[in-house]
Amino acid sequence: MANPAVTNTFTNGSEADANAVNQNFTDLISAMTDGTKTFNISALTLGGTLTANGNVVLGASSSNTVIVSGTIINTVNINGTASFSWGGYTFSKNTNGFVMSGALKLNSLATLTAQSVSSVTIDNSSSGTSFPIVTSVSSQTTPLAIVRGTVGLSNTMIAGEGWTSSINTGVGYNVTFNTAFNAAPIIVVSPMPNPTVWAGVSTATSAGFTVAVYYYEFSNGSLEGAIAGANTQFSFICAGVRY
Repeated sequence: MANPAVTNTFTNGSEADANAVNQNFTDLISAMTDGTKTFNISALTLGGTLTANGNVVLGASSSNTVIVSGTIINTVNINGTASFSWGGYTFSKNTNGFVMSGALKLNSLATLTAQSVSSVTIDNSSSGTSFPIVTSVSSQTTPLAIVRGTVGLSNTMIAGEGWTSSINTGVGYNVTFNTAFNAAPIIVVSPMPNPTVWAGVSTATSAGFTVAVYYYEFSNGSLEGAIAGANTQFSFICAGVRY
């Protein structure tokens, strides 16, 4: 669009007809109201509401700064698959929803309130794997933590993290959580398939639990006794509240 212009030019010491002067004022008023002219203004302060009915460009480059002192009260619609940067992170939208590139760190408890969400998945880009961390989010009102693992023969850690184990002589094993739950969690223990071995939780606290292991002795198909504290492999999974 063109810049504002006037019809008549005046020089110092010359007389100007009123019609010519009025025409120049009309030119300026039209330029400011007809929406066809371009204005280049160094600084502008508006005392009322600004309504921009066309496309809006804020800043000429990334070196320019846009300051929003007020509150955004409407929905911000991202056009198509456009992306934008915020604090070093890139946000974009695709057919699967909202995507953020970069590491996301939550320094406090995060609550998901969308009723349509049934699970949350973290994508570990370093290994290309994903895993659910919370299910049934729509009905989940407290933060759920899950700890699981497998203890091998002679107290070897085969799988899992967030815990340590030790042999409890004459009983079985002790499992201690690296970070305690708020209360004793729900615990399920599954021993390695063996018809002569039984394993189960004997005691549990917010900090850990004890697995009692028994080895059954049979003679001619009849049970003769049980030995506590047998060495066996078992897996476990714990679920509970942890802030």
